[in-house]
Amino acid sequence: MDKKKIIIVVAVVVLLIVAVLVGFIIHKVSILNDLTSKGLKTRALGNYHMRVDQELENGTDTEVWAKDNEHFLVKMGKNSKVTMYRNGEEKLTVYELYGQKSVNKNSASLIEMNTFTTYMATKPTLNEVLKTSIRSVQFENKYCYEFTVENTTTVWVEKVTALVIKAQTSEGIAKFTYEIGTVTDADIQKPDLNGATEMN
Repeated sequence: MDKKKIIIVVAVVVLLIVAVLVGFIIHKVSILNDLTSKGLKTRALGNYHMRVDQELENGTDTEVWAKDNEHFLVKMGKNSKVTMYRNGEEKLTVYELYGQKSVNKNSASLIEMNTFTTYMATKPTLNEVLKTSIRSVQFENKYCYEFTVENTTTVWVEKVTALVIKAQTSEGIAKFTYEIGTVTDADIQKPDLNGATEMN
């Protein structure tokens, strides 16, 4: 084979490799953008019940009942507990620690559903795309994408809703369950303030 033919063959091989890599990157960007868009739509749904079970050294199990941004109940912890409640203008955060109870009557924070946008809130950069591996999997009877970011964090995201159903880091595992559109006034009960010391 003469020199000219060898150069042509090498050039064609290089172009094919580049085309495959570009196609692979475009496919990943498309998936990431689609999940970002779906995640934003899902997070806009105000009525949900979310449970977070954490197998982390410093993890805190959490449960959230939300009708909207102004009507919700959040419970966190086991031995030490934090309860956040909001009903319109009324806001409370109750702390229970070492048998003592205190209340802050001026604050309460809603914990939003954990969607793909929690991990990638803006359009993905090329650097993020290159550092992220993606594969389709079935996890707990749901069609998901499994993302591994820089070999340190793996996240399982439901394809249809972009809800995160499991996250694994070097610190441990967190599992998420959701019910959307099921929360009523009966689920959002004001915490018991008996014996609580009011915080300034």
